[in-house]
Amino acid sequence: MLNKIIDAISLKLQQEFGSGITIYKEQIGQGEVTPCFFILLQSSNRKKMIGTRYFKEQKFAINYHPATTNKNAEILDIIERLNKALEYISVDNDLFRGTKMSCEIVNSILNFSVNYNFFIYEEAETTNTMESVLVDTGI
Repeated sequence: MLNKIIDAISLKLQQEFGSGITIYKEQIGQGEVTPCFFILLQSSNRKKMIGTRYFKEQKFAINYHPATTNKNAEILDIIERLNKALEYISVDNDLFRGTKMSCEIVNSILNFSVNYNFFIYEEAETTNTMESVLVDTGI
């Protein structure tokens, strides 16, 4: 499921920014082409709810490396576009809403984070039960 969410984020970025910006799903050392995005899973939590229901919280980091010499203006434009583009993504024909969107700029690189949370159900284990029981009680 996590790979599908990363693919959906990548698709939204391509739709918003076009093919002029490279999107990486893995961190590479050096030699990346700028401008570019890096999509990374930052954290994943799973919390047990009632019965076989679980709440999953996935936090993703989208790092943007600008190309122009006017990096600050470019980054500020990208922030607004990311907030709008990543509000909803589609995964397997289901809409996921981005929450807890935040960003910071460190060394002229935009670090944008967004959560995609959802509930899952796991099938309960089936146990073999007795077919019938005859109980004879008396005093």
